[in-house]
Amino acid sequence: QMAGRIDAVLDTGPCAVGVESTVVRVEGEGCVVLRPGGVTAEMLRGVVPRVRAAADAEKGELKSQASPGRLPRHYSPGVPVVAAADCRPAADVGLLAFGRSGAEWPGPVEVLSERGDAAEAAARLFAAMRSLREAGVSRIAADPVPANGLGAAINDRLRRAASPD
Repeated sequence: QMAGRIDAVLDTGPCAVGVESTVVRVEGEGCVVLRPGGVTAEMLRGVVPRVRAAADAEKGELKSQASPGRLPRHYSPGVPVVAAADCRPAADVGLLAFGRSGAEWPGPVEVLSERGDAAEAAARLFAAMRSLREAGVSRIAADPVPANGLGAAINDRLRRAASPD
């Protein structure tokens, strides 16, 4: 993926977490989660008295680019990403399956986690999107992922991948 763009890549194999780091801004005794990642808001609440999501803080005081990975369109696989519920299954549409095998899908399928495990899904997310792109799909349909824990980070990456700009 980086061929010709940088001088070297040190490949240490698959990432155990998958989604990039959590980025927070410290605010006195609390923090704002600027980018959800491997350290979830629930984990932070165990050690920080007040934790806010960037979406709550963006109602005026935060700029959308206050952190890496905050651009509206980011993490894009190069083909449109849509919600599976909003997409008619077709041979040229790839599926990011969550909580199912996707065996009934007529096009290419990448299973993020058949058993609905967000940690497993997060670890597979980017490789799965690349694989579907390389399969030549016209778009990627993504199953819903519960928004708690790592699901928040997965949904953030999917939302940014699907953004038109």
